Amino acid sequence: MSAVMIRIVLRYGAGLLVAKGLLAPETGPAIADDPDIQMLLEVGVGLAAGVLSETWYVLARRLGWAR
Repeated sequence: MSAVMIRIVLRYGAGLLVAKGLLAPETGPAIADDPDIQMLLEVGVGLAAGVLSETWYVLARRLGWAR
């Protein structure tokens, strides 16, 4: 399921970059279909989720929400 979502995000991101002129039109599909970039994005999303949860826990402890 996450690979499908990652592929969709990459397609929209590549389309946005092509529309803004920051990326050549030939490069957009290559980025959206590259499995290495998809894997890198999956790892990045996983790391971001971990950092977000730990940050939320630290905030909860400081504000007295956690026991």
